[in-house]
Amino acid sequence: LCGNLQGFFVFHSFGGGTGSGLGTEVLHALHDAFDKKVIFQPVIYPSNQFSSSIVEPYNCIFSTYFMRDVVDVSLMLDNQAAYKVCENKLNIKQPTFDHVNRLIAQCISSCTTSLRFETQLSSTLVEIVTNIVPTQHYRYPIVSLAPVRSCDKQNHETFVEEEIVTELFESKNVLCDVTHLKQNRYL
Repeated sequence: LCGNLQGFFVFHSFGGGTGSGLGTEVLHALHDAFDKKVIFQPVIYPSNQFSSSIVEPYNCIFSTYFMRDVVDVSLMLDNQAAYKVCENKLNIKQPTFDHVNRLIAQCISSCTTSLRFETQLSSTLVEIVTNIVPTQHYRYPIVSLAPVRSCDKQNHETFVEEEIVTELFESKNVLCDVTHLKQNRYL
């Protein structure tokens, strides 16, 4: 089937009962069957303002705990932060799941660009994980996306590298709601 399997991408929603529990079991089975392959996990945490279930916080904590020895890198994303980016940066008054999913897909696509295009740095999934995760304790990076502009502004603006890097570290471009971003550490 596949001559050069590098690893697995497992998009995982931690809030729901079936997604968090069954997803955890599937990841454990993948890890047992393919011990030497990378498991790259974009994790979607539920919104803290719009809860669909009273057990969402428990599901998130349990899923995070049970994934700690199985997954090589977990990109931390949350629905509420993605909604805020859609509203504030893309000027969408009432974002839908389609808008949020496109934004998250763009973010994950940006993280794996070197897998699709010829490059000397991070050309395999193992190298990407090695460059993102310095030690096993730091395998939970938060994701930021820049430049993010609405369709009506994209043809009128040009960007220099300094502006893009500055925007990456602004809290309004981070796709995980981290309350005290200024007090947290950057790698």
